[in-house]
Amino acid sequence: MAESVCECCQTIKIHGMIFNVVERIREQNPQDVEEGKCLAHWKAMDKKILNISYLQGYISDFCKDPMENNVDWFYLACRVFTRWAFGVLGRGVRIQIPECVMKRISETFPL
Repeated sequence: MAESVCECCQTIKIHGMIFNVVERIREQNPQDVEEGKCLAHWKAMDKKILNISYLQGYISDFCKDPMENNVDWFYLACRVFTRWAFGVLGRGVRIQIPECVMKRISETFPL
């Protein structure tokens, strides 16, 4: 059964401003949006954020090579999610990744 939309993936604060996460993804990657479904269970999460083959393309952007353990993959998945959902935020700009997404990442790459 498909997971329905949850509260944690609806809004997020960036520098005190509130954004709708799904709308930001719609702007960045409209082909990946699945209406009425929790963001953590979108097909794009499985194909991109939780897929080691996909993540390997970002190692040189965000991490050391070689990836040594799940901590490295967890970190990379979080960084790639942020880039996928929001684009390049800029140096020092931090966001809190939705709880449902963090749960999926930690299930895939347990610490």
